[in-house]
Amino acid sequence: MRRIVGLLVVLLVLGCADGLTSPQDTDLESDFTVTVTPGITPTISWDGGNAGSVAVVDVTRASSSLDYSWEFFADDVETGIPSPITYGAFPANSVCDDDFGPTAGFCPVAKPLVKGHRYLVVVSRTDFQTGVVEISP
Repeated sequence: MRRIVGLLVVLLVLGCADGLTSPQDTDLESDFTVTVTPGITPTISWDGGNAGSVAVVDVTRASSSLDYSWEFFADDVETGIPSPITYGAFPANSVCDDDFGPTAGFCPVAKPLVKGHRYLVVVSRTDFQTGVVEISP
């Protein structure tokens, strides 16, 4: 179930993000603020509660499939994953699979972020609110 919710959130966000040219041009809707520090190993933080899932998706190339760089879920959706986290450092209380099986090979090890690529960072809190931000390391 978590994977379906996460996938639907990312697809919805990507639908809203079609044609992004710069962070100033984004029309991404967030229920809360997600903050990401600069660089290829950024710190990702959010407000308002713990996360049920976190996904980082490379949106540099137009593609019919999602190019996940990192994705994981809270082991216990009641307690979730506290903010902040560091990109590539698999948080405690996290798992790589959900009710539908394991994620691809990018969990727990994240794909390296590439300078100049565009990424969406999507945090889904345990209260089913979603925060999203576009970054370009």
